[in-house]
Amino acid sequence: MYYLKDMIGEQNVNAALKNLVDSFAYREPPYPNANELVNRLEAQTPDSLRYLIRDLFKKITLFDNRLLEATTRKVNEGYETTVKVQAAKMYSDSVGRERPALLDDWIEIGLLAKPAEGKKYGKPIHIQRFRIRKKENTYTFVTSQKPWQAGIDPYYYLVDRVPEDNLKKISEN
Repeated sequence: MYYLKDMIGEQNVNAALKNLVDSFAYREPPYPNANELVNRLEAQTPDSLRYLIRDLFKKITLFDNRLLEATTRKVNEGYETTVKVQAAKMYSDSVGRERPALLDDWIEIGLLAKPAEGKKYGKPIHIQRFRIRKKENTYTFVTSQKPWQAGIDPYYYLVDRVPEDNLKKISEN
């Protein structure tokens, strides 16, 4: 739901929830089910993002996202970081058979600062959502602060087969 909220906006999610409550509050049976909520969320979702409703609620959607390589170097303006990522999307059926799905999704690529003492993740330096359509992609960012880690889907919004390979410490050139 966090991903859906980020993509369609909190006001649209709230409008769908309000519509559900207004439609069924203080009524006798039949009571609402999950389909009632999904239908209302779909009504609040722009056409260009309707695939999210299918992928989040109507199919078993799995991703295989991974950070392949991340390097940074000092430049005049700060730090130039190049990130190479790999992404794949699959649908699974009810018995676990997976088949490749068309990858045409908005996925975040991010740079994180060095974590504070006792923390696993640092604060975000730069997070940007890209429409990813091919398996391997390379992105370059210039930041004023030196990044420590880079990742694809760094907040784990998408159901990933192996989430541990989404983030990696950045090496220096």
